[in-house]
Amino acid sequence: MLAGVVVATAVGCASLPQPPEVAKTDGAPTTAPTPKAPRAPSWLAGLALSQAQEQAISELRASLAPKLAPFWDAARDFALAIATAAQHGDGRAPALAAAASWAINVGEDVREPVLDAINRVHRILTPAQRASLTERLLGDEKESQSDDSAETPARSLGDVLDLDLGQMLALLVRAQALKGAFEERLGPWRQNLKAALLAFAEDDFDVRRHKIAAVPAVSLATGLVRDAVRVLLPILERDQGRALAAFIREKVAESRLQAPAKP
Repeated sequence: MLAGVVVATAVGCASLPQPPEVAKTDGAPTTAPTPKAPRAPSWLAGLALSQAQEQAISELRASLAPKLAPFWDAARDFALAIATAAQHGDGRAPALAAAASWAINVGEDVREPVLDAINRVHRILTPAQRASLTERLLGDEKESQSDDSAETPARSLGDVLDLDLGQMLALLVRAQALKGAFEERLGPWRQNLKAALLAFAEDDFDVRRHKIAAVPAVSLATGLVRDAVRVLLPILERDQGRALAAFIREKVAESRLQAPAKP
């Protein structure tokens, strides 16, 4: 559902953690807690990483965090622009277009550090671990093609937006057309991703040799959300738009309070 697309993306942007070096609560840098043992990200769970591997992954994440900080800020700004558009019922607001454009530009700026990190992870893992991770990610990609999880945030907003039957039917009709257009744009990149995932298990893998390295991920995502906003907002009543705006802003505020200080 379109509401799910808008909310899932806005909440996803809002939930991005601030990098350890800049996380704040009341406007001032937080005091670093007692250092904890390095932890690998959840997508590496089950690979039986050695302590040395976990340390290497932790150091990689720490070095990458400040490089990604501008993108995290731009993503939150985009989420807040969605909220403002919802509040005013204007899916074509110049501020929304400007926030999307800024997020795309900043996303391009962090492409090289992200590609470097992918290659670094490849070198850290053993051949068996790479094969296991490849199998898992291929399974996740296949499942995502038929996943309706984007509708979950929309259902959780049912009481907030109080959509009537007519609104729900209108959303369903418009969502089908939007989904078809997005899948048409995304289709070629799915094949490129599959090719790169299969190659990840090989010893000589280099992500820059694969087409997926050039995927305009942020442009695709922001384009989908802007299309969804333009279709969704005219269907909502003024109070529903304000409720959606308040929900998104609440999630942005929560993400800033929950941002970790330092690993």
